[in-house]
Amino acid sequence: MKEIVRQKIVVFVYIWVAMLLLPTPFSFSANPINSDKFQSGSTTLKELSRTPGLLDESLKDYFSRYMNCYRENFLSSDFIRDMAACMNPVSEGGLSTFSDYEELEVYLKNQYSTRVRSYGDLELDVAVDVLLPTDLPAPEPKNGLEADTDSSESPGSSDSSGNGFSGTNIQELGVDESDKVKTDGNFFYVAAAQEVNIVAIDPALEIVSTISLEKLGNVNSLYLYEEILVVLYDSYSSFPKPVMEEDYGWYYNNMGVAFYDVSNQAEAVLLKTVELEGSLVSSRRIGNKLHVVQQFSPIMPPIRYYYEPGLETKDDVVEENKERVEEVSLEKLIPYYSVIYPKSKDAEILPVVAPENFYKPVDENGGGQIATVVTFDLDRLDDSFDAIAMIANARSVYASTRALFVFSDRWNDGAPADSPSRQQTEIYKFDLTGDSVTAVASGRVNGTILNQFSLGEDEDVLRVATNTRIWTKDQSEIFNHIYCLRENGTSLDVIGKIENLAFGEQIYAARFIGKRGFLVTFVNVDPLFTLDLSDPTAPKVAGELKVPGYSDYIHPWGENHLITIGKDAISDGRTTWTQGVQLSIFDVTQFDNPSLLHKLIIGDRGTQSEANYNHKAFTFWTEHDLLAIPIDLYKVTDRTLDSSPSTYGNYVSSDLYVFSISQESGFEQIGTLPVQISKPNQFVYNPWTRGVFVEENIYSVTESVMHSAVIDNIDGTTLDLTLPSDRDASRPPIIIEPLPGPDVEPAILEEPIEKGF
Repeated sequence: MKEIVRQKIVVFVYIWVAMLLLPTPFSFSANPINSDKFQSGSTTLKELSRTPGLLDESLKDYFSRYMNCYRENFLSSDFIRDMAACMNPVSEGGLSTFSDYEELEVYLKNQYSTRVRSYGDLELDVAVDVLLPTDLPAPEPKNGLEADTDSSESPGSSDSSGNGFSGTNIQELGVDESDKVKTDGNFFYVAAAQEVNIVAIDPALEIVSTISLEKLGNVNSLYLYEEILVVLYDSYSSFPKPVMEEDYGWYYNNMGVAFYDVSNQAEAVLLKTVELEGSLVSSRRIGNKLHVVQQFSPIMPPIRYYYEPGLETKDDVVEENKERVEEVSLEKLIPYYSVIYPKSKDAEILPVVAPENFYKPVDENGGGQIATVVTFDLDRLDDSFDAIAMIANARSVYASTRALFVFSDRWNDGAPADSPSRQQTEIYKFDLTGDSVTAVASGRVNGTILNQFSLGEDEDVLRVATNTRIWTKDQSEIFNHIYCLRENGTSLDVIGKIENLAFGEQIYAARFIGKRGFLVTFVNVDPLFTLDLSDPTAPKVAGELKVPGYSDYIHPWGENHLITIGKDAISDGRTTWTQGVQLSIFDVTQFDNPSLLHKLIIGDRGTQSEANYNHKAFTFWTEHDLLAIPIDLYKVTDRTLDSSPSTYGNYVSSDLYVFSISQESGFEQIGTLPVQISKPNQFVYNPWTRGVFVEENIYSVTESVMHSAVIDNIDGTTLDLTLPSDRDASRPPIIIEPLPGPDVEPAILEEPIEKGF
């Protein structure tokens, strides 16, 4: 023990003596230090002192990191080893590509054949997936349209701020997100089941035309770029691959992208339609570039993923799988695309991605599913699209103006069941600053991500909030983590972290804005944590505030205020019961001491808002401090002092609530607009509702009806417009005439394939 203490003292004294020997005052250069060389230990302090221009801010970062490692490992029994590991972390990230289609085929078949686990693992996985503490209300489903500029700027509610109307609520300035409704201030473009209605705003609401996608599929969401309307749709048609699929009793969906010229809204002109194999994960538009992320899972013969220990071995099942996949052609393992319009005489069905643009994780365990990033230039639709692919199961995406991040869940089989690294998240970074999108780095953190707001980038540092649930023999344990990652070669390295935050609580909302972060966790009360991220190598909790209930979504308001939406909650001593929708305003001017300025609770238990799980239903018009959110209102009509907090209210109505917000008065309700065609009916289901502000008017928009009113006199000026809508979801999909495809077997392996229109 004395020897360990002596070692620590010697190292501590050495580093400070070395600092004193450096030239003073520090000479900071515009040329940064070579961090790779410095961190590896090949550059000594003595060498640094003799090298002009090397002593810059990176040196400060190094000493800061050293002191953090010193504090973290001071009580370690093997101080020297743990210090070395902390100062020189081994990266688990990295990317590599395939040289040709043959190598890609071997890799994919190996992945499908060898990813076999025992039934013992299956039982554990089921337990992890379904067990929830009885005293913890599960979060509202985060199934909003995802599909979920630099984050240093506080984003407003609209991608059209300053133009006299509100737009889609986006996460980052300059990064547009698709939605069910788009507007240019003169027209609304409204998605329905298999059509898009174009509605003129002035002088009164009027349908000027309808775009039918009946022969293509169901509309997912829209973009509006200048005079081009982009329609993302789910296609249930199938075009034949070069080698026809066997019938294994199941199929998957394709997705399509249709481009329309809407310079004349009365006669929209179809410019191009492209369909791609796989389902839509998410998308982003940055300027004239549209990035679409899809997930492709091939139709495979029956293969086994589990074996019975004692009756058979893993190797036996692997060999059996290899025999089954041996006859599967590469064409079935990778996604293809087809140009549906305009049809050409020699229309082809081609691979979406060339082999040199397929990336795999460096640990060789990416699975067989394929995530693709397809990029369209909206200014040059006649040109070929760009596409790259990752061997990964994409869950969702986050994007800044400079980079796109795709993340997926990872189950770490090698870790013990009670290890924090059992549940992990893989993160893949794609650079958006060049002429084409490129995959540049990958990394891994412990825990799982809630949604796109769990990530945020600032000055090339990615901040990530995750949640880890560990099952012990008697109970489950919940931990929360904050990681800061920076690109280092082909790796995303963790350069700073906060782990095991708010033990026993679960992340319900996160937001990263510039050098600051905000986190909401919940069990019985809602702790709002403020995070100081100014030094990414040493992130820290700055402040904490506990209030009843929880927040699902955090929206920045100016520099020092937050608007949140969530649920009120009441505990009966044993269980916490969610109540009505809760709106809150927090003051974070004193960052280490946040305060609650105002709170408004709408309705009783059962009341909900689409904005609880979909940020696009939260419309805040920053220029006028106006908020619109849809509310399904439930009220307990006979509540007494003895009423149980578990009592559900009775349905009252569904409306768009409109508020004026101020720091002095909080939430002032100025009216409600209906969101249904007739009288309130809880059995008339609107799959989505949006509030849109245009000049002095407020509009409630659904796929079947629109209502409008003057903001200052909502109750006395409400008008409505019924929209044509096909609600019959049970109607079988329309199968389009398949395009003839060339027989490319085995040409796909013999020569490069040109991709394009």
